[in-house]
Amino acid sequence: TAPPRMADFHETLLDAASHYEQAVAYATNGIDDLDVELLGLAVYEIEEGTRLFGEAMTLFTEFQALLE
Repeated sequence: TAPPRMADFHETLLDAASHYEQAVAYATNGIDDLDVELLGLAVYEIEEGTRLFGEAMTLFTEFQALLE
């Protein structure tokens, strides 16, 4: 559990990781089954994970600024 001051950062980072984890599952199954739709879903999950990771880094930068 993250300290309360870092809760938003932590939650957003975990959300990003969840999307990356789902991307791996979609990609693995998409490759195994030669399923283009699953591969497309993997790409979406990677993009969403990346977007959320960017948000988490913004929150972290804001947190760092409070400490200076």
